[in-house]
Amino acid sequence: MEKKDIVDKFAERIFLSLNAKNKDEIITEIIMKTDLDKRIEICNTYLKKYDRDLYSDLKSKLNGQYKQLAMHFFLTPEELMAKMLKKGLKGFSIDESLIYEIFTTCTQEELKLIESTFKKETGKDLIREIEKNFPSAIRKNLINLLNIPRSNNENPNKVQCEKLAQILVDNVENSWVANEEIFKKIFITKSAQELVLIGRYYHKKTGENMMNIIEKRLTNKIRNLLRELVYNCIMPEELFADKINLALKNNNISLLNRILVLRYNIDLNEIKEIYKIKYKNDLKDDIKIKTFGSHQKLCLSLVS
Repeated sequence: MEKKDIVDKFAERIFLSLNAKNKDEIITEIIMKTDLDKRIEICNTYLKKYDRDLYSDLKSKLNGQYKQLAMHFFLTPEELMAKMLKKGLKGFSIDESLIYEIFTTCTQEELKLIESTFKKETGKDLIREIEKNFPSAIRKNLINLLNIPRSNNENPNKVQCEKLAQILVDNVENSWVANEEIFKKIFITKSAQELVLIGRYYHKKTGENMMNIIEKRLTNKIRNLLRELVYNCIMPEELFADKINLALKNNNISLLNRILVLRYNIDLNEIKEIYKIKYKNDLKDDIKIKTFGSHQKLCLSLVS
């Protein structure tokens, strides 16, 4: 069967299933049989054939925790993250963890796409929203993450990295994030390989682990941003294993859904391995305890 015929068939199956008792089962099957490009084609075909928006139909016909997870799969990454930012920046309770995660895990090119999609989604300027909702030091560095490209250097200059480690040593009593120039010079612009080497020199000079300093000696908001940024550069699998564990402990299903979708085709297998080593349990078993029904079945399909 040709690709176009497959997409047409899947679009038709979804349309016919939306009022059926087994709609969750059919949609889960289609999600697991398709990649993102094909699912976007399904959305476009659905619109052409039925003059209806698939995402809106899923929103009106699906239910519960399954609804949120399944809907995520029919958005591009920039659409999904723009919607998440819209929700995270809304109201009096700003979801700082979500915003830090998006700004620190995406490349500058991806952030620019998210920025323009956010504008289309909300009619608002993302930088203005960040400026309104964050204190000075955090605000400046979130905007810098959006505007300053990161190095992709895989062969760090040892002399330069040692000098940067010394800057951290000399400024350890001050906030690395509050000092915008230090933050830009080291944590925003350097590649993962450069940050690893800077961390090694820092340990050599002080006997202390750079991550331990971040965890123990920086204030909450600053620590959380820097932790996300450094962990994402040098050990993203551990970062997201920790987030999944936190989501399951706190019954934070939105966080669990977000990670499963966004990391599914990136490093979810590696995250599962780190999770098992670190938390002494299989991720599937922990998901079984905290989820149920169609939502559980889709979660388990993703981590199998």
